Amino acid sequence: MVAWIILSPAVGGFNMAIHPDYFDQLQGDFLSQVEQHQRQVEQKYGLEDKPFGLSVFASDTETIAWVEQSGYVKEKHMYTLTTRSLDDAIPESQLPDGFTIRSAE
Repeated sequence: MVAWIILSPAVGGFNMAIHPDYFDQLQGDFLSQVEQHQRQVEQKYGLEDKPFGLSVFASDTETIAWVEQSGYVKEKHMYTLTTRSLDDAIPESQLPDGFTIRSAE
């Protein structure tokens, strides 16, 4: 896989990733094509008045520089992703009475 996008027309944005080996080669055309497709989807569903944006990890300085050069402006983040070590035991879930966790069938 060289690149992927997830369009989110209801919120006026998208998420994307480009494989590092292809970043320099694809970055210019990729962003403009994604923006164009996102706008087409928004128009199809009557969502043109929504603001337009994309999510970038704070540590991804190369992508931040690229999208800023393309006219994007950093806004207050909508959410924070966190991580945990998989070397540590995961504690048992504490569920309210009457709730259970099971595999989907």
